[in-house]
Amino acid sequence: MKSLEACQAPADRHEGWRYFFEKTDLKPGTDPAQATNLRQANLEIRESKALQESTLQFAREGLFR
Repeated sequence: MKSLEACQAPADRHEGWRYFFEKTDLKPGTDPAQATNLRQANLEIRESKALQESTLQFAREGLFR
């Protein structure tokens, strides 16, 4: 991250707070709207899975009513 920041112009570095790196399997050039929809769908799947896992864990421990 430091090396990326060092090679940026100061104006770009100042604007950089709006951007972040993420690991993805989306191909470069994917339509931005489609990419957003796919990321949102993947997030919802992960959240749903986490909720199911925590509910099962609570049920096993007798903490869920």
